[in-house]
Amino acid sequence: MEVPVDIILGSLLKLLLENINQKKQCLLNSEDPRCSWILQRKYFALSAHDTTVAALLATFADEEILKEGLPQYSASVAVELWNKTDIGFAVKILFHEAFHHQYHAITRFTKGCPSDSDFCPLDIFLKRSMTFLPDDIKQECLPKKEINRSVYKLCDVASLILNNF
Repeated sequence: MEVPVDIILGSLLKLLLENINQKKQCLLNSEDPRCSWILQRKYFALSAHDTTVAALLATFADEEILKEGLPQYSASVAVELWNKTDIGFAVKILFHEAFHHQYHAITRFTKGCPSDSDFCPLDIFLKRSMTFLPDDIKQECLPKKEINRSVYKLCDVASLILNNF
């Protein structure tokens, strides 16, 4: 049974987007006392297996980035939030292929983002990312004809994340 990308990554991507959006809102409303914790935060990090990094890359970049197959174990992805004077809030997506490589921007390869820039306007990035979020993860995780316990385990984890954020 093939597991849809939105079940595998929907919750992770949603968490990432919510953090980016909250940081943006708090930068715009820095006097809001509810924002003090996120305004102090310099970065938000998650750790994942190579297959999860590959799935995240699949939601961001075209096939060129993944042409060699799964990323190496030390690969990582960074999504930076910038406030650019010319385009406003934007994200820059960086990929680190292995420990002996430098980070390089892959934003221009990201589906839906400008192909001539290392920055993607935040509103465009948020809109293009919606494609990868599940409409209703609880509904999508209901038992189907073919049973695959790992899918339901992913659904349990995804539901926990969605309900807590």
